[in-house]
Amino acid sequence: MESFVTGATGFIGRHLIPHLLARGERVHVLVRQSSLPRLEALRERWGDGAERVHAVVGDLAEPRLGDLVLGGGIGAHVKVSLAVDAIVTQRQVHILVLEAFVGLRPQGTETRHLNGIPDDNRLVNLRWGTPTENRADTLLHGTLRRGTGKPNAKLTDASVKDIRAARATGAAINALARQYGVNRTTIQQLFDGRTWNHV
Repeated sequence: MESFVTGATGFIGRHLIPHLLARGERVHVLVRQSSLPRLEALRERWGDGAERVHAVVGDLAEPRLGDLVLGGGIGAHVKVSLAVDAIVTQRQVHILVLEAFVGLRPQGTETRHLNGIPDDNRLVNLRWGTPTENRADTLLHGTLRRGTGKPNAKLTDASVKDIRAARATGAAINALARQYGVNRTTIQQLFDGRTWNHV
């Protein structure tokens, strides 16, 4: 098992890590550059197993800590790169937090951000939940990406209204698909209420 610890050189972190090592875990620790000498001194105190402690240099107060994914920019999920023996693994921080403090992800669940802010990875903001619960959260917080909010959207609210009006006057689905540069399924889903139902 692996754990991710912030504040590893602080009071709680330096006492928690020996317990994690005693359980045989690999421990990734987030430390500031200025705290690296203190971390090395703690490694000597931790003794056996200290080689399983791997430093990730950074500061939780830094804006945009880690690589931002899912569209980039503020408000995206935060991802960190963890390296062991030159093998780099990228993990999303919200998953690391839940795995470390709640337990492994139950089958069929995903991470819920309770306040709707995907880069807020405090434990109080995170829960494992079903895809249905997660979607309900996005509706509640107004963060559901739909329509032009999706980065790959080819239609706009205005073009959807135009398509519906043209279809009401007898325009063929294939002709509308060609005219708007989308496939037939996109037009059909628009009329079936599976997409663009907010317009």
